[in-house]
Amino acid sequence: MDNRNVTNLQIRLAAPFNVNGTIDWGDLPNRNAAVFLLPVGGLSVMLGSPMAASSGPLSLRAAATGKHLIVPQAGPGYYPVSVLLGGQEVLGKPVDLSPNATFRVSYKAASGSVRGTVESGTEASVVLIPRDVQTMGFGRMVTSKTDGTFDMSGVPPGDYFIVAFEQFRTFPTTDAAWLAGVASIETRVSVAQSPVSVQLKLKRWPE
Repeated sequence: MDNRNVTNLQIRLAAPFNVNGTIDWGDLPNRNAAVFLLPVGGLSVMLGSPMAASSGPLSLRAAATGKHLIVPQAGPGYYPVSVLLGGQEVLGKPVDLSPNATFRVSYKAASGSVRGTVESGTEASVVLIPRDVQTMGFGRMVTSKTDGTFDMSGVPPGDYFIVAFEQFRTFPTTDAAWLAGVASIETRVSVAQSPVSVQLKLKRWPE
């Protein structure tokens, strides 16, 4: 084996950088909205609390290497319809980012609703998950009332799975296997402008 020393070896590490964005609310009143930068590595269903929020210009920290998803969070009464990066539509698409890249997020009003009753479901966790998730999706969760009723208002149009769990556990890293488990016990709903009513039975949290 050659044991010679190596001299004049330089290792350069690329530093993280910022990307800048703006939010366009159109006819909606301005409000706080979360926007995430997520490294690409699987599926992402957003159910948790915002990590960063802004009602106007914002600056997000990006890793120096690898593709990212620019993920604007949906919320009660609004959802993202477009993310433009350098004039190109990238909503739900992995992208390579460069220092000082700029993006623009556009939102639209969501007027759909899902309501119903969970059988023997006092304070059950009712989870709504998009049916077709390629890279990202926007889910909702509410707790049923003492009489088992629940109401989700301001839901974006689309096709969903809806499930009532006895107890909500720590949300896992969402992958195809976990979503398949949800799909096997779900009720399917399609949300448009008019209210959707469903009757649910309690299910066990998929392992």
